[in-house]
Amino acid sequence: MLSLDIINDLIDHFHNGPISDALHASLSFLEKEFDLDGIGVILEDTAQSVFSLIASSQMRNIHGMPLKPLVNFEGPEKTVLLTSQVNTEDLSFQLELDLEEPSAMGMYFVRPVPSSFYNIIFVAFGVKPMLEQLDLETLTKLYSLLLRDSHFLRQIKEKTNRVNIEDLEEEKKPREIETYKELFETTDDGVLILGKDYEIVYLNHAGESITGYARTTLQGNPITNYISEYHAAIFTFPPNLIPSNFDLDVFTVSREIVHLGVIRSSLLIEEGYTVLIFRDITESRIMEERLQSTSDFLMKLVDNSVVAIVACELNEKIILFNPSARKLFGYKATEAMEHHVMSDLFPSQEAWVQVLDQIADKRFGGESRLDPTKSTVRNSAGEIVPANISAYTIPLYGDTKKAVVVFVTDLREQMQMEEKLSEYRERLAEKEKQALISELAGAMAHELNQPLMSIIGYSELLKKPDLPAEKVERAVNHIGGEAERMAEIVKKIGNLTRYETRRYVGTANILDLDRSSGGTPES
Repeated sequence: MLSLDIINDLIDHFHNGPISDALHASLSFLEKEFDLDGIGVILEDTAQSVFSLIASSQMRNIHGMPLKPLVNFEGPEKTVLLTSQVNTEDLSFQLELDLEEPSAMGMYFVRPVPSSFYNIIFVAFGVKPMLEQLDLETLTKLYSLLLRDSHFLRQIKEKTNRVNIEDLEEEKKPREIETYKELFETTDDGVLILGKDYEIVYLNHAGESITGYARTTLQGNPITNYISEYHAAIFTFPPNLIPSNFDLDVFTVSREIVHLGVIRSSLLIEEGYTVLIFRDITESRIMEERLQSTSDFLMKLVDNSVVAIVACELNEKIILFNPSARKLFGYKATEAMEHHVMSDLFPSQEAWVQVLDQIADKRFGGESRLDPTKSTVRNSAGEIVPANISAYTIPLYGDTKKAVVVFVTDLREQMQMEEKLSEYRERLAEKEKQALISELAGAMAHELNQPLMSIIGYSELLKKPDLPAEKVERAVNHIGGEAERMAEIVKKIGNLTRYETRRYVGTANILDLDRSSGGTPES
């Protein structure tokens, strides 16, 4: 049994707007409430054996679309489950219902509408457990009472019996097409009807606006006259083998190409016509091509980057592993994406969590971004590799899923280079130190050599016996003066503040004590 809440909701929908809107809204409510794939309501005129689709959960403004059902309905007042998948697919196709669930089944209930010559046929599609929750007996009773108390049945009858002879003669359309004229002309989609040899029989006003052709210009001409050679191959097959969805390139009056997205309808299929419903998708196709071009360019950048780039979903599943990542971590791309998660590339789970925390922390780069940070990763051999890591999060599918993109720069070569540079600096400093000592020794030898030679000379003079007193005094004074000169040289060495040299003998340099100690160079 249906709950009182559901019945009350249905009654509320019945009194909300025109009857066609109320029917559609109520069926959409039931489809969502019971998790179904689609619902349709068919009206059978038992006096004339005529069927009309009067409501659908997926289509608005049907206004009683004539049908020739491919299923022989049993009943009345009997719930019937379509056990044949063929019957389910045929009926859903005729009712223009899109079944997303492959295992969907069909179920219907036939009930006479009180005080009329009509039967109401309530058809639902979905998986069997959901269908079994429906109380079709109560539902059809509610809908039959609604239809009995409205002017809808009278409108349907008038519409079924109305034939506009003037329009029929003017447009020279077969009677079967005239039946659907109002439906075709009120839709925003283009409608193209082809005959048995794929000649153009009819084009609605929306189709004229999209293609730029008048319907009278096209009538009787093969469709292949107006489409690309590549797509003309579609119409070499029988109508039942034409795809249900396909793209079609059409040449306009100005010979420009319009990209159409086409759906093959089941309408008029028994009468030998092929009904194509289409929309102009030129802009969306151009945008797709641009996006694809941009995507290809970005993928080339990713593939040729010297930086390892790895992307994963928030559940750690790896979805991108570029060649540089394969080189750094030692995994093949398929191996990484199928058998490893992002935390396997880090020394520990905690290390990966720390990266995620830093991405979320504005102090490390900004919202959803991590600026280059020194860290470590782990390769397939278990080696801990020093690396620079930067990362950010991006939307993956709209706003429902996100991915983390990580850029990893191997620092091993850089660190080895830094070690070599440090070693070179130490060697250079040692050589500079040795050169300084050598030049200082040379300067000391040069500066001290003269006073030492003078002191030695006067010392030898003092050793002579009977040396006159004035010569002794002069020798002693010279020795004292040279000693003071040596003391001054030693003082300069102690006051060295900079490093300046001067030419000595040949290519040799010696330390310039005067300039290096802040003094004035000797002339």
